[in-house]
Amino acid sequence: MTDAREPTPVRIREPSPERPGTPGIVFVTGASRSGTTMLARMLGRARDAYTLHELHYFGELVPFEHTSAVLPRERAERAVAMTLARHARDYWVSGPTPEERSLAREIVDSVGAARATGDRLFAATMDRIRDMAGAAVLCEQTPRNVYYAFHLLDAFPDCRIVHVVRDPRAVLASQKRRYQLRKLGGHNVPVREVVRLWLNYHPITMVRLWRSATREILRLEGYPRVSIVRYEDLVLDAEATVRGLCDEIGLPFEREMLNVPHWGSSTVRHTSAAGPSAAALDKWREILDGQEVAYCDAATVAERRRFAYPDAAPAVRLKDRVLFGARLPLHVVGTVLANPKRAAVQIKALFARASKSRDEKSVDDAAVH
Repeated sequence: MTDAREPTPVRIREPSPERPGTPGIVFVTGASRSGTTMLARMLGRARDAYTLHELHYFGELVPFEHTSAVLPRERAERAVAMTLARHARDYWVSGPTPEERSLAREIVDSVGAARATGDRLFAATMDRIRDMAGAAVLCEQTPRNVYYAFHLLDAFPDCRIVHVVRDPRAVLASQKRRYQLRKLGGHNVPVREVVRLWLNYHPITMVRLWRSATREILRLEGYPRVSIVRYEDLVLDAEATVRGLCDEIGLPFEREMLNVPHWGSSTVRHTSAAGPSAAALDKWREILDGQEVAYCDAATVAERRRFAYPDAAPAVRLKDRVLFGARLPLHVVGTVLANPKRAAVQIKALFARASKSRDEKSVDDAAVH
């Protein structure tokens, strides 16, 4: 594993007119619960920009290994229809409407059945959504897209990636309390999702996911189409941080971009109050026990130092140590039973390092982009 303090230089193939492109799309990525939704909403308030719901297209609707492969007609239509449905009504939508299925068939026809790869279908679907929204720039906010970052930069030469990094202990605390989303105001969250979120939490899994996402983006640090933003800077110095980000990605800054609601937190109640809030910054000190903090600190030393997150030196009780290990079997079994498909995607993202597979085999022989 490359040391987080010494990222490997990135080599991406030159854009080719033979490969699909999606002009004007910003992929907002990060470890889950890092503030990706808040930042995507900010960017979506810019003139001519539009923010999508989490689509989970890459890795879920279309497995990573099929992004450059021609999909069977039925599978292609299903992937496009579900993308349209999630765009319209959020990730938890049960299925597409007849109108969305009809539009999906039209989009597949426009690509051509013989050319309908996962990438081309995504590009055509984004173009259609952009036209319907009357926007020049789309913001796609699936956090897990960081694992496909190499591929996205290579396949869509006009895209940008903006990655949000947050203190891993704050992320851990948010994951621990995430099952309270409905209670705090997230009424669109299904009950089955609340159960899954409760079963899904364990410090080992959550910390490893934060660390792997951070290491992935650090391998792209310094690349011209990649920006990294600290969550803490977003909430403590919002105007300067967003203004600087807009300069990097070519969006016009407007103060209206800062007027986002306090919505989606799993540690403080959702409100319509406008503007980033620092209320949740130190909540982790109340929510996490000593063993959780100690494990997180030990597992993320290099990455935390890179982003100036200090050690916590927690006191650890014997009770905390016992519960830490005892919860792991319940977590593993419960996660798989609650949502086998999503668990499989998460495990693959955690261990398979999908973004390193096909694209990085080709970049060694390519010119620096």
